Amino acid sequence: MLVLKGRDCTMTLGKNIASRRHELGLTQGQLAERLNVSFQAVSQWERDDTAPELSRLAEIAQALDTTPTALLANEEKSAVPQPRPALERIFDENRMTTYLKGRAESLGLTQTLRALAFARQAHAGQLRKGAAGVPYIAHPLTVTCHALALGLHQDELLAAALLHDVVEDCGAALESLPVSQTVRDAVDALTYRPDPAHSRAENKRAYFAALSENRIACVVKLLDRVNNLSLIAASLPQDKLRRAVMETRRDVLPLLRMLKTRWPELSDAAFLIKYQLCALLNTLEALVGREDP
Repeated sequence: MLVLKGRDCTMTLGKNIASRRHELGLTQGQLAERLNVSFQAVSQWERDDTAPELSRLAEIAQALDTTPTALLANEEKSAVPQPRPALERIFDENRMTTYLKGRAESLGLTQTLRALAFARQAHAGQLRKGAAGVPYIAHPLTVTCHALALGLHQDELLAAALLHDVVEDCGAALESLPVSQTVRDAVDALTYRPDPAHSRAENKRAYFAALSENRIACVVKLLDRVNNLSLIAASLPQDKLRRAVMETRRDVLPLLRMLKTRWPELSDAAFLIKYQLCALLNTLEALVGREDP
């Protein structure tokens, strides 16, 4: 449950939704109708049996004629939700592995199969930062499953999604990756190597400029950012969260325009990614405000 501690009591997101609904004189069914969900879903939120997705928080606030910040605060003190393993994990890594292996075998995706085994070994023992014991491998697995769900079945793209962090975070050598040079080039583009002689802003500009030249790297970076923003609110202080939102608008969103203009065959996937990414950005900005570059 999303617990929000004040000086005199402990509030939850569910209790705040219920309280605001009662203030407006709405039934659970009426709120459910406004949100196009079942009344059972609203009931479960209010009992804190489940929590709504973070990306829906702005929509819930609008239906209740309030703000996301108000729903995530008690009368005494605002608070940022504390990490929840269930939210951070989202999907079980063992099930995702089984699913990806089965799809790759059925589609004849040999590089994806090799990348899956390599990524699991490379990330073994690593945990997601601020994610209460969630194995790091859950991240590349989720990114790859997301690509499949968007209808992106290309072997090299899926292999790059699985391997996108193994060089930067695991110290793996590019030449050791059991994949084609095309996949290695994409992983190379996705690997951030800041030059200490330059500022952070200069390094980031150079990184995204190089990344934008690689079709596979563009797609993987966008899916990577969707996954990271989906989980980031529970583990970062507000200043770093605000910076992540600003960087996404400044550097990551332009990759979507690049996909649609340079690689029109990816327009459908770009539309869905834009919908997801912008929904997350709008919700996070409602929580922490927007910082001008």
